[in-house]
Amino acid sequence: GVWPSLPSNVASAIGYWLALALLSIGWLRLLRACESATAPRFRSLLIYGGLVHGIALCAMPFLSDDSLFYAATSRLLTVFGGNPYQPYCRSLPAHDPFLTILIDHWQCGTSAYFPGFHLVARLVGAMSGESLWLHLKLYQAIAAICIFLSGLLVAAALRRGPQAPTYGFVAVVCNPLSIIEGTANAHNDALLALGCALFLWCFTRKSTLGALASLAVSVTIKASALLLVAMYGTQLVMSMLTARARRLADALPWLMGFSLIVGVAALAILRRHAPTLQFTAVLGSPSDP
Repeated sequence: GVWPSLPSNVASAIGYWLALALLSIGWLRLLRACESATAPRFRSLLIYGGLVHGIALCAMPFLSDDSLFYAATSRLLTVFGGNPYQPYCRSLPAHDPFLTILIDHWQCGTSAYFPGFHLVARLVGAMSGESLWLHLKLYQAIAAICIFLSGLLVAAALRRGPQAPTYGFVAVVCNPLSIIEGTANAHNDALLALGCALFLWCFTRKSTLGALASLAVSVTIKASALLLVAMYGTQLVMSMLTARARRLADALPWLMGFSLIVGVAALAILRRHAPTLQFTAVLGSPSDP
């Protein structure tokens, strides 16, 4: 039969939606409290955030298989000294439990991450040994630590702004996204959150070099960090042009928009007339699972 059964599936979904609603309501009310005259103390928020993330750590990852792939990467790197950019089914033994637990189309997949994440994976693998449970728990713990450090950095960044530092801490640490996708599901985007928070802290202190360095480190984790690199790079270029070539600065956004439209149209034409070109990583494919 199909597992889980339909009644179990529906009951679980309703329970999850209810929990998410309660988390979201609590988060929004806490944000409002931080803007009031009777804002909670920072120490109280630290305890509250610790309790919520501590409860999240008690669960195993449940919304994504990504953490299983992280564990396989750790094992590949530390036990077999394999290349994460080669298919895992060639580098791990055929009946290795870290390989067979992956969904079928991931077993011969390769790492989508960069050397910075692989260093983290090596550390987890060295500490976890043969225990898949410990692999997953360490990835969850790393995500929780990154979320907390991100909250502290955002709070520190807001000390020079109109918002209370407690607001920044709550906005990050008590955010349902941080709790569910960060700590509970151990996504390595928590590492990017820390890089972004460090970028924000450097930016508020007008440290261009520090901001660029934090983004450079983030790019060593995964390509998603390039989004913020592109945004900040554009901001720096526009600032220089505005100061030195105002007319070009006014025209540049229009030129960039036109280039984007032309680029998307070119990709669409290439996919139609040259189907063997691999654009699925950018545009997706109807045949993807």
